[in-house]
Order: sequence, then structure tokens, then C-alpha cells
Amino acid sequence: MVNSKSIFETGMEKLARILARQFSINVVFRGTGARTDGKTIYLPSVKDLSPELIKDINGFCDHEVAHCRYTDMPVIRRVPPRAQDFNRSLLNALEDVRVERLMIADYPGCEFNLEPLNTKYLVELYGKKWKKLEWPIRLILTITGIVTNDRRVPVLDAHLAQMIRLCKKEIAKFNSVTTTEEVLEISTAITNIVFDEMERQKKERERTEEANEGEGDNTSEPEEGDSGESDEGEESEGDEGEGKEPGEESESEGDEESDEGDSDEAGEGDSSEGNSDEEAEPTGQAANPATPFSEPTDEEAKKIEAGD
Repeated sequence: MVNSKSIFETGMEKLARILARQFSINVVFRGTGARTDGKTIYLPSVKDLSPELIKDINGFCDHEVAHCRYTDMPVIRRVPPRAQDFNRSLLNALEDVRVERLMIADYPGCEFNLEPLNTKYLVELYGKKWKKLEWPIRLILTITGIVTNDRRVPVLDAHLAQMIRLCKKEIAKFNSVTTTEEVLEISTAITNIVFDEMERQKKERERTEEANEGEGDNTSEPEEGDSGESDEGEESEGDEGEGKEPGEESESEGDEESDEGDSDEAGEGDSSEGNSDEEAEPTGQAANPATPFSEPTDEEAKKIEAGD
């Protein structure tokens, strides 16, 4: 009985020798994922090899070889500190696209390993897993889908659509990149745009919350007493077009009918005939302590009634 694992490993050993001879690359089976440091390719070590898994590992190998050949590894390590995890993930995603294009251009047969691998995982991510992914991952996948013209990218929500619009110019630059350094410049520019917008939205929400809290405080004050509510009503009615201080307008509702020739003394306490004492209450005092209302003395009231 033929052992598929031994056949596969023998084939990979041959590939490893070719890579080592041509590009000084070592291949090691270790762990559960695929990665490279630029000199050694680490592929998953598994016990049971299905035909599908063999295809996946071939794709992983071609992908990591592409990084060894075309990626400037020191640049990958120079990701700026701001939102570093997001920037690094975006950089890796965009660099993956760039190096795979170069690998297929130089070694067309690699497309038969890379394309099925990419399709398998993207269909899964764009499908049932999409809504469960955090928004930064969905944004990175969306950007990757745009630069690869992948029509499987799901319809975007308003938040992601806004971010894509803001990053549109930087995303468009990707198709002309030739180095890892240029990819880092794009990923960093997009990271700054995204997190500048996040900070702007946060500040806007805080201002809105503060304004709402202030409105809530203002509307709750009049409920403590009826006088406060009537003060606002009387002042607002008299303020329109008059240009008077709140204290002046609250002296009485009949001030508009008073004679222009009245003296200053009469102006402070005078009101038209027939106004009740209730209208002369010092409603302006609470609204504007700088212009207190003073009721006329008995003597002044007699003079006003006599027409003096």
C-alpha cells in the first residue's frame, strides 16, 4: 500500500533541495500554519494527508516562496507604532497580493496551486464568517478584494463604505507599486486615514452627548417651580425686536403701552391701568440679578394713580 504522506514528503524534500540550491531557502515541517522569515519556510506538520490538504500545502509553499523571493523582510519589521496590529495585517494582505502576482508572472504553473487556495479561504470568509468578523478584518478583506477585483466581496455596511470612500485614493495607488516599501507607505496612509476618522467620530459623539446632557439640565430646571417657567415665557415674548434687557421686559406686560414721556421713576414701576398686582411680581430678578425689579412704594403708587 502506498503511503501518501511519504510520497508527499519526498516530493516536498525535492522541492526543498531545489529552493535551497536556487534561492537559499530551507523548508521545515513544523506547527499548524505556514510562514517564513525570508530564509526558512515553515509548513504545517500533519498526520493525515487528504488530497485537499496536499493541494493546500502546495499553495502554502508557493506563497511563502514568493515572500522569500520578492518581499523585503526588514521593511515588514518597520511598521509604525500607531494602530500597529491593523497596519501590519493590512500590509501583509496587500504584500500577499503583490508577491503572488510576481510569482505567477515568473512561474505560471504556481497559479494552479495559489488560485484554489485563495478561493477556498476567501469564499469561507466572505460567506458565513463575514458578519462574525471584527470590522478591521472586514475592512482589510474589502480592500484586498478591491485591488484583486474580487466580485465576491459582500455588500458593505455604512461604516465600512465610509472608510472605503475615505481611502479610495490610497487604494488606487496599489496597482502601481513595485516594492514592499511602497506597500508599507500605502498601508500606513490608509491606517492613518481610518484611525483619524475613528477619532473624529469619537469626538463628535462626545460633543453630541455633552450637548444632550446640557439640554436635559435646562429642561429640568423649570419643573422645580412655576415661576421659572413663567419667567422664560414673559422674557421671550418681550425680547423679540425690542433690544431690552430681560429685567426691563419683565417689569410688566403693559410696558409697551406706557407713554414715552414718562419719567425714569415711572418707567421702573409704572404699568398701564387695570394691570393686577400679579403682573408686577419680580419675575426678572431671577433671570437677571443685575437688573432687579422694585415695587413702587405706597406714596409712589398714589402719585401714579393721581396721574402725577
